[in-house]
Amino acid sequence: MMINPFEADKNEPSLLRAENETDRSVEFKEKRAKLVMSINDYLIKLAKKRDTNQPSANVTLLLDEPRIVTTNLGRSGHNTNLMATEKYRGVSLTGDNIEKPLSLQAVIKNPRTRDIEVIEALGSDPISMSVDDTNFSSERQLEIVAMFGVEDAKGPYFKYSVYGNGSVVHQSYSGDVHKSRAFKDIASIELAQVAFEQIVQDLNFI
Repeated sequence: MMINPFEADKNEPSLLRAENETDRSVEFKEKRAKLVMSINDYLIKLAKKRDTNQPSANVTLLLDEPRIVTTNLGRSGHNTNLMATEKYRGVSLTGDNIEKPLSLQAVIKNPRTRDIEVIEALGSDPISMSVDDTNFSSERQLEIVAMFGVEDAKGPYFKYSVYGNGSVVHQSYSGDVHKSRAFKDIASIELAQVAFEQIVQDLNFI
Protein backbone atom coordinates (compact mmCIF):
# COMPACT_ATOMS: atom_id res chain seq x y z
CA MET A 1 0.00 0.00 0.00
CA MET A 2 1.42 3.38 -0.99
CA ILE A 3 1.67 6.08 1.65
CA ASN A 4 -0.14 9.35 1.02
CA PRO A 5 2.46 12.09 1.55
CA PHE A 6 -0.35 14.46 2.53
CA GLU A 7 -1.46 12.45 5.53
CA ALA A 8 -1.26 14.45 8.74
CA ASP A 9 2.11 14.55 10.43
CA LYS A 10 1.97 14.57 14.22
CA ASN A 11 4.94 16.91 14.28
CA GLU A 12 3.69 19.28 11.58
CA PRO A 13 5.41 22.68 11.98
CA SER A 14 3.16 25.57 12.97
CA LEU A 15 3.27 29.29 12.18
CA LEU A 16 4.82 29.84 15.59
CA ARG A 17 7.83 27.63 14.99
CA ALA A 18 9.39 26.72 11.67
CA GLU A 19 10.74 23.25 11.00
CA ASN A 20 14.54 22.93 10.89
CA GLU A 21 17.26 20.27 10.76
CA THR A 22 16.97 19.44 14.47
CA ASP A 23 13.37 18.33 13.83
CA ARG A 24 14.45 15.75 11.26
CA SER A 25 15.54 12.27 12.30
CA VAL A 26 18.92 10.79 11.43
CA GLU A 27 17.19 8.14 9.29
CA PHE A 28 15.28 10.81 7.37
CA LYS A 29 18.50 12.73 6.70
CA GLU A 30 20.18 9.56 5.44
CA LYS A 31 17.31 8.78 3.08
CA ARG A 32 17.21 12.40 1.92
CA ALA A 33 20.94 12.20 1.13
CA LYS A 34 20.33 8.96 -0.78
CA LEU A 35 17.59 10.63 -2.85
CA VAL A 36 19.80 13.62 -3.73
CA MET A 37 22.70 11.31 -4.56
CA SER A 38 20.47 9.10 -6.75
CA ILE A 39 19.30 12.09 -8.79
CA ASN A 40 22.82 13.50 -9.20
CA ASP A 41 24.40 10.12 -10.01
CA TYR A 42 21.79 9.42 -12.68
CA LEU A 43 22.20 12.82 -14.32
CA ILE A 44 26.00 12.50 -14.28
CA LYS A 45 25.67 9.09 -15.94
CA LEU A 46 23.48 10.62 -18.65
CA ALA A 47 25.92 13.51 -19.10
CA LYS A 48 28.71 11.04 -19.88
CA LYS A 49 26.53 9.47 -22.57
CA ARG A 50 25.58 12.87 -23.94
CA ASP A 51 29.17 14.02 -24.15
CA THR A 52 30.24 10.85 -25.99
CA ASN A 53 27.17 10.77 -28.28
CA GLN A 54 25.91 7.51 -26.81
CA PRO A 55 22.14 6.84 -26.73
CA SER A 56 20.45 7.17 -23.35
CA ALA A 57 18.44 4.00 -23.92
CA ASN A 58 17.93 1.74 -26.92
CA VAL A 59 18.04 4.39 -29.64
CA THR A 60 17.41 7.73 -27.92
CA LEU A 61 20.15 10.33 -28.25
CA LEU A 62 20.43 13.00 -25.60
CA LEU A 63 19.97 16.48 -27.02
CA ASP A 64 21.60 19.60 -25.62
CA GLU A 65 18.61 21.87 -26.22
CA PRO A 66 15.58 22.07 -23.88
CA ARG A 67 12.47 20.14 -24.85
CA ILE A 68 10.24 22.70 -23.11
CA VAL A 69 10.39 26.26 -24.43
CA THR A 70 8.42 29.04 -22.74
CA THR A 71 7.99 32.38 -24.51
CA ASN A 72 6.75 35.61 -22.95
CA LEU A 73 4.23 37.09 -25.41
CA GLY A 74 3.83 40.34 -23.49
CA ARG A 75 1.36 41.84 -21.07
CA SER A 76 -2.16 40.45 -20.99
CA GLY A 77 -3.39 42.48 -18.02
CA HIS A 78 -2.36 44.26 -14.86
CA ASN A 79 0.83 42.59 -13.57
CA THR A 80 0.23 39.58 -15.82
CA ASN A 81 1.96 38.32 -18.94
CA LEU A 82 0.74 35.93 -21.61
CA MET A 83 3.05 32.92 -21.71
CA ALA A 84 3.26 30.30 -24.46
CA THR A 85 4.83 26.90 -23.77
CA GLU A 86 5.93 24.55 -26.53
CA LYS A 87 6.95 20.95 -25.88
CA TYR A 88 9.10 18.97 -28.28
CA ARG A 89 9.32 15.20 -28.18
CA GLY A 90 12.69 13.82 -27.14
CA VAL A 91 15.15 13.81 -24.26
CA SER A 92 17.54 16.64 -23.45
CA LEU A 93 20.21 17.20 -20.84
CA THR A 94 21.66 20.67 -20.38
CA GLY A 95 24.31 21.96 -17.98
CA ASP A 96 27.91 20.91 -17.43
CA ASN A 97 28.01 20.08 -13.68
CA ILE A 98 30.97 22.49 -13.44
CA GLU A 99 29.36 25.91 -13.53
CA LYS A 100 25.75 24.95 -14.26
CA PRO A 101 23.64 22.14 -12.76
CA LEU A 102 22.53 19.27 -14.95
CA SER A 103 18.92 19.59 -16.07
CA LEU A 104 16.93 16.77 -17.68
CA GLN A 105 13.81 17.29 -19.77
CA ALA A 106 12.02 14.45 -21.52
CA VAL A 107 8.80 14.50 -23.53
CA ILE A 108 7.99 10.84 -24.08
CA LYS A 109 5.27 8.25 -24.49
CA ASN A 110 5.40 6.33 -21.24
CA PRO A 111 6.23 2.66 -22.01
CA ARG A 112 3.89 1.46 -19.24
CA THR A 113 0.86 3.73 -19.57
CA ARG A 114 1.30 4.73 -23.25
CA ASP A 115 0.45 8.30 -22.22
CA ILE A 116 2.49 11.34 -23.25
CA GLU A 117 4.48 12.58 -20.27
CA VAL A 118 6.89 15.35 -19.44
CA ILE A 119 9.69 14.30 -17.10
CA GLU A 120 12.04 16.81 -15.48
CA ALA A 121 14.96 16.44 -13.08
CA LEU A 122 17.45 18.96 -11.77
CA GLY A 123 20.78 18.15 -10.13
CA SER A 124 22.68 20.10 -7.51
CA ASP A 125 24.32 23.41 -8.34
CA PRO A 126 28.05 22.51 -8.53
CA ILE A 127 29.18 25.97 -7.40
CA SER A 128 26.87 25.96 -4.39
CA MET A 129 27.95 22.43 -3.50
CA SER A 130 31.61 23.43 -3.61
CA VAL A 131 30.89 26.23 -1.15
CA ASP A 132 28.20 24.75 1.10
CA ASP A 133 28.83 21.03 0.52
CA THR A 134 25.77 19.23 1.93
CA ASN A 135 25.30 21.60 4.87
CA PHE A 136 21.69 22.76 5.08
CA SER A 137 20.78 26.14 6.55
CA SER A 138 17.77 28.43 6.71
CA GLU A 139 19.57 30.95 4.48
CA ARG A 140 19.39 28.46 1.59
CA GLN A 141 15.62 27.93 1.73
CA LEU A 142 15.05 29.07 -1.86
CA GLU A 143 17.86 26.96 -3.35
CA ILE A 144 16.83 23.70 -5.00
CA VAL A 145 19.42 21.03 -4.16
CA ALA A 146 17.72 18.41 -6.34
CA MET A 147 14.33 18.00 -7.97
CA PHE A 148 12.33 15.62 -10.16
CA GLY A 149 8.78 15.44 -11.38
CA VAL A 150 6.35 14.09 -13.96
CA GLU A 151 3.50 15.86 -15.74
CA ASP A 152 0.85 13.97 -17.66
CA ALA A 153 -0.21 15.56 -20.94
CA LYS A 154 -3.76 15.61 -19.59
CA GLY A 155 -2.78 17.88 -16.70
CA PRO A 156 -2.01 15.93 -13.50
CA TYR A 157 1.54 16.16 -12.18
CA PHE A 158 3.72 15.50 -9.16
CA LYS A 159 7.07 16.94 -8.14
CA TYR A 160 9.55 16.36 -5.32
CA SER A 161 12.07 19.08 -4.42
CA VAL A 162 14.88 19.05 -1.86
CA TYR A 163 15.76 22.57 -0.74
CA GLY A 164 18.94 24.05 0.71
CA ASN A 165 17.34 24.48 4.11
CA GLY A 166 16.85 20.71 4.32
CA SER A 167 13.14 20.57 3.59
CA VAL A 168 11.67 18.05 1.15
CA VAL A 169 8.52 19.30 -0.58
CA HIS A 170 5.94 17.28 -2.48
CA GLN A 171 3.66 19.09 -4.91
CA SER A 172 0.86 17.61 -6.99
CA TYR A 173 -2.14 18.48 -9.10
CA SER A 174 -5.03 16.12 -9.75
CA GLY A 175 -8.74 16.59 -10.09
CA ASP A 176 -8.41 20.39 -10.19
CA VAL A 177 -6.74 20.35 -6.76
CA HIS A 178 -3.21 21.63 -6.16
CA LYS A 179 -1.38 20.36 -3.09
CA SER A 180 1.98 21.26 -1.60
CA ARG A 181 3.51 20.00 1.61
CA ALA A 182 6.92 19.71 3.24
CA PHE A 183 7.33 16.39 5.02
CA LYS A 184 9.84 14.74 7.31
CA ASP A 185 8.39 11.23 7.79
CA ILE A 186 10.33 8.20 6.61
CA ALA A 187 7.48 6.72 4.55
CA SER A 188 7.18 9.83 2.36
CA ILE A 189 10.90 10.08 1.60
CA GLU A 190 10.92 6.37 0.74
CA LEU A 191 7.97 6.97 -1.58
CA ALA A 192 9.94 9.75 -3.29
CA GLN A 193 12.85 7.35 -3.83
CA VAL A 194 10.54 4.73 -5.37
CA ALA A 195 8.99 7.36 -7.65
CA PHE A 196 12.40 8.47 -8.91
CA GLU A 197 13.52 4.88 -9.53
CA GLN A 198 10.35 4.32 -11.58
CA ILE A 199 11.19 7.36 -13.71
CA VAL A 200 14.66 5.95 -14.37
CA GLN A 201 13.13 2.64 -15.45
CA ASP A 202 10.69 4.38 -17.79
CA LEU A 203 13.48 6.38 -19.41
CA ASN A 204 15.51 3.21 -19.91
CA PHE A 205 12.81 1.73 -22.14
CA ILE A 206 11.83 4.61 -24.40
